[in-house]
Amino acid sequence: MSASLTYQGTGAVPKDETRTLFAQTMAYVAGTAALFAVGAYLGRNLAYGTGFVAFIVAFGILIGMRFAARKSQPLTVGLLGAFGLLIGLAVAPTLEYYARMNPDVLW
Repeated sequence: MSASLTYQGTGAVPKDETRTLFAQTMAYVAGTAALFAVGAYLGRNLAYGTGFVAFIVAFGILIGMRFAARKSQPLTVGLLGAFGLLIGLAVAPTLEYYARMNPDVLW
């Protein structure tokens, strides 16, 4: 994440900066996806209501990230990780249902 979220104008960005930004973005995506998978695994026996509550909390975290991005990068990264884990918990009951009914759907 950039230290400043202000608009810098248009212009050519050096290739090394572009690659660095892309690599950082992909690292955040991979980390969030890994936490999603962990959340889906941990929540495989949750009730549907619990999954719904996890979805609402995850949505609240996304709103919180909007405000945290301007204040603290570590807080924003932590909220991103919490979002990945909670959205995995939210989807877990549905994935478990599909796994019982028709496992081929998940492959």
